[in-house]
Amino acid sequence: MGRIRLLYLLFVLFFLFSGTYSFGDQSTFRIDWRVREIVVTGIGYIIPRDTGNTMEWQHSATVNAKQHLLKSFIASMKDLRIDAYNYARDIMIKEPQRNEAVFGYMGNIGEFDVKYGEETVSLEKHIPFFGAGGVVNLLIESGNDPGNFPSYNEFVYSTGFTGLVIDGRGLRKIPAINPRIFDEEHNLVYSVDLLDVESFIQWGACQYTDDPHYRGFEERVGNNPLQIVAIHNEKLIETDLSISNENAKVLLQHEETRKSLQEGRVIVILDDI
Repeated sequence: MGRIRLLYLLFVLFFLFSGTYSFGDQSTFRIDWRVREIVVTGIGYIIPRDTGNTMEWQHSATVNAKQHLLKSFIASMKDLRIDAYNYARDIMIKEPQRNEAVFGYMGNIGEFDVKYGEETVSLEKHIPFFGAGGVVNLLIESGNDPGNFPSYNEFVYSTGFTGLVIDGRGLRKIPAINPRIFDEEHNLVYSVDLLDVESFIQWGACQYTDDPHYRGFEERVGNNPLQIVAIHNEKLIETDLSISNENAKVLLQHEETRKSLQEGRVIVILDDI
């Protein structure tokens, strides 16, 4: 590893471990769970000097803005919820081998939206969770146990569903990359481990929305999704959901539905995201 590359990685690790995320009053990042992206911003101040010209001063501000944008991205790792117990920052600390991949991602982050003001240069980058250029696949592995949904001996009449819509409103739940769904007996009904790897890389475990009609996301769950309401379970952490045993049996009775779940065809409705 070259010296500059090593120093850059140490810079990343310093911010991860130190918890230093304050950059004045500027809003430096925003996590959008509907669009499933991190919006990071970098600000550089144009400082006139005794020598040089406006273009040179803008260039210097742009360099500083890129450094600020990098800090903004690192800062976002403390707020990107991965699962019931971890944020992205926790994963990177517990599994330091992932830092090299994240470093490479940041080093090849590509083009920015640039705005030139009288006193500042502002850079903005939209970083997708999933799909081409998605960052989440660097932080979490999926498909460790694909399709291994629980089985229920009791037969319940069911048809094949094209997806699942689960209403979690009123339960104070929050979004996460790896939400888990349990039945009343705490059997794991759904998680990223049960998904196909390619489906997770494409669009993740679920689509979050606060629209009870999930408009704009209908294609994900097809024309015949099972629509159910989550139930209160005080034993679960705020990222996880519980459904009734009866709904779990209906959901998993048919092979077509299990295939839909394995492809991540799930929408979760929350109060506010």
